[in-house]
Parts: sequence; structure tokens; C-alpha cells
Amino acid sequence: PGDKPYGTQWRSDDYVRSTATRRIYYANDTYGGHSGSPVWNDGASCSPCGIAIHAYGVGTNGYNGGTRITEAVFNNLLNWKNS
Repeated sequence: PGDKPYGTQWRSDDYVRSTATRRIYYANDTYGGHSGSPVWNDGASCSPCGIAIHAYGVGTNGYNGGTRITEAVFNNLLNWKNS
């Protein structure tokens, strides 16, 4: 992130505050340079699993957000990886 020392990694813990068909919203602290970062779920059935790709700063609902990794998004990621 742009507000941290070069070459370091950081994380922020929170929980899903709201969902929409294609987005997940959370109150994690984000900064410029975080776009494209994975949003992880560390639950009982999946630990850890990527559930979204961070893409949106604070919106009208007051939360940051990410694009949900749906089956279609997952397939696009695989296609990009394999091309």
C-alpha cells in the first residue's frame, strides 16, 4: 500500500458487512495500491479461501468493497492464467 514502507506486506481483519450479487462489502482499512488484493475468508468450511478481489474504496454504504469471486470470475481468472 502507498502509505506503508516499500516492500512490506500488511493485512486488515474484519468481516463481511454486506453483500450484493457481484460485490462484497467490508470495513477493512484500505489505501491506494490495494486494488487487486485478495479478500480472504477464514471460515470452518474453507480456510483460507479467496472470496473477492478488492476494487472499491468507501462507497455510499460507508464500506470498502470487492468483486465477488463467482464461478464466472473464477473461470476468467483461470483463462487469464492459462493464456
